[in-house]
Amino acid sequence: MDASLFDRASAAVSCEDVAERGGRTVLRKGRGVCPLNGCGANSKAQPFAVLDSGRRWKCWSCDPKGGDVVDLEHRLYSSGSDTLADAARRLVGGVAQEESAESRERRSKARAQAEEEAMADAAWKTELARSLWREAGAALGSPAQTYLEARAIRGPVAARALALLRFHPAAYHSGDPTHGVRLPAMIGLIMTEFGPTGGVHVTYLSPDGKRKTHRDPAKRMWGPQGVRVAVGDDTMSVPGGIWLTRPDAPGPLVVAEGIENALSRAMLLAGDLSLPVRAAAAGSLDRLAGFEVTDPKTGARDVWSVTPDPLRPPFTWPEDPAHPFGLVEVATDGDMSPVKVKGWAGKKKTKLTTFERHSAERARVCGALGVAGWRRRLAPDSGTVVKATRSPLGLDFNDVLKATASGETGAMA
Repeated sequence: MDASLFDRASAAVSCEDVAERGGRTVLRKGRGVCPLNGCGANSKAQPFAVLDSGRRWKCWSCDPKGGDVVDLEHRLYSSGSDTLADAARRLVGGVAQEESAESRERRSKARAQAEEEAMADAAWKTELARSLWREAGAALGSPAQTYLEARAIRGPVAARALALLRFHPAAYHSGDPTHGVRLPAMIGLIMTEFGPTGGVHVTYLSPDGKRKTHRDPAKRMWGPQGVRVAVGDDTMSVPGGIWLTRPDAPGPLVVAEGIENALSRAMLLAGDLSLPVRAAAAGSLDRLAGFEVTDPKTGARDVWSVTPDPLRPPFTWPEDPAHPFGLVEVATDGDMSPVKVKGWAGKKKTKLTTFERHSAERARVCGALGVAGWRRRLAPDSGTVVKATRSPLGLDFNDVLKATASGETGAMA
């Protein structure tokens, strides 16, 4: 076997090029849907990975071992009589082979099976969410109350939240559905303006309720976390959130990523006079902020100005003119980990480069996106002010609340 043939083939074409001929686009960071079996086509997962500057690949779902570019060409496009050498010659000669009938049939069967499994998994998670909410009891007087009080969340703010949250003494966490791990849990119902989504947000607790469980993950979201609505000829997802007061309750509104942070910021706003404050948790950072507009091919964004994607909005709620918010505060954490993003640089914004967003910048972007989302939901001629607030760097709002309760102080941005 001519080793130089395979070396030349590997140098001639990348795995991305071979995959894209099979109808699969490898996205930023070298990840995408598997071109062999369609793994990840019906989920947010991108199990297909391109490595070694495009020369090797693996699929974390169907083939963790993977192979090189010649192997991918062979498995996608070779007929029954073709060899690896034939695949290498096609790459070297620049002759693109149409996908073989065997490969198309294999991918079609795998795709159908994956879709069936994904639907079954989604149905199981939806039923689990419903059963957890149905079986759960009152949170008031339960370990869920102990959990909040251990975080200095108490008084009217806690009472209003506990009236809407529920407590399950043995909520499913992981493992076998019948005999798997079950833990005490605080459960929040995921809501949109159209009603419940059918999903829940679950915080798993220690036996005494004084802290989250030591098991990973300590929080899980089961069932649908949003609903799809028609937008012209297309549809978009409307994300849900967890209300910790009634939407029409009096007072300003605080929206944060997690239940603990939303209630902590509400406690700080309520102050010693226990003023009424509305509170809601988005449940995730994506649902608190929504998404920026990005280039579909490169994933790049305009890093100099935050541009919200109208088709991927944050969790919001329409303002009722009879119960105006007065103030909507998007509360962001100061302890986010740095992330790398792609963006356009240069005077004409034509150079693609990678930037690092540190904690303060991530909080700024998150706040700007959230503010834009909530401003779109205000009533006509509303006098409501929408703003973003960040906890001190390195801290979240529960850290600030506990420090305040113990007599310490901290600056807020």
